[in-house]
Amino acid sequence: MTLLGVLPQSLFQPLAAPGAVVYVRLLLDIYRQTQARPDPLSRDLVTNLIYQQLAEPQALDLTADAQAEDSDADNPDLLMARATAIVRYLEHCGWLKSETLNDFSVQYILPDYAFRLLRVLDEIAVNEPPALAGLIFSTYALLQRILTEPDTAYIGIPQAHRQTQHLLNGLKELQQNIGLHINQILAQSQTRDVLEQLFLRYREEIVDRAYHQLRTTDHISRFRPGVLDSTTRLATPEILEPSAQRQRQIGEAGTIEQARQRLLTQLHEIRDQFEALDRLLDSIDARHSQFVNAAVRQIELQLAAHTTTSGQLHAIIETLLTLPIVDFENNQ
Repeated sequence: MTLLGVLPQSLFQPLAAPGAVVYVRLLLDIYRQTQARPDPLSRDLVTNLIYQQLAEPQALDLTADAQAEDSDADNPDLLMARATAIVRYLEHCGWLKSETLNDFSVQYILPDYAFRLLRVLDEIAVNEPPALAGLIFSTYALLQRILTEPDTAYIGIPQAHRQTQHLLNGLKELQQNIGLHINQILAQSQTRDVLEQLFLRYREEIVDRAYHQLRTTDHISRFRPGVLDSTTRLATPEILEPSAQRQRQIGEAGTIEQARQRLLTQLHEIRDQFEALDRLLDSIDARHSQFVNAAVRQIELQLAAHTTTSGQLHAIIETLLTLPIVDFENNQ
């Protein structure tokens, strides 16, 4: 099945509409309420969430495209009429799915694809950092735990594989984000702006969130031998056979052989990816050095300093990036 076969064709229509900024806020509100509540959202709750957003300036004008039906044209409360129309609009586009209960009340859920998309959009909206902290250690610890409790391998091996994929995706995202910071720092024309980019934004978004830990407490060299040894010890018939049978019993695979091959492939991929991590980390180190070098060049350019100061500036910057941030105003 293709992606277009899974997603409704009109799904992204609200995000391309004049009121996209309003619709995004509405959808994120609904997503966060869905996360916070154990049950599906009632129609009144969804309508009230939208009603509150429509009270914002220009929100009513921007969402005029949602008023596709005239059933609420005589409603004296224009905001409530529009909120009701937007509920229908979001359901029509595929963001919401209604369920009618025995008492004829209506509740709404997010389809699986909508929930996943909104989770990503929410992470972007709140500037969620790459999920890197502790992933190397946690994958190592999980594999060690499976060795002591082999009856959990049928769920533990897929989980370790997912964590390894998250690690790789996070590292690649980190690599790309350093490139964005390089471009941003080269665009700065004032020394103050260069230093702000360097010691505030870059440090907060790159160094403190992921880079420093990857090169210290969560360093690959500390845990890779244990990961590689674990994947070898787990790839034995004594562990794979009962794990494959268990996956077949719970419907995770069509046959025991398919389950066995999937588990074995996952172990091999974990091993291969951990063996190849050095190349990716070296690439990240190189990008980090490029960023620091770009910062040094920009500072020298703004200060009209002699190029012989480059080495000293580079050492100073690297040292300052590894020091804890001090709150001078509160003496912390």
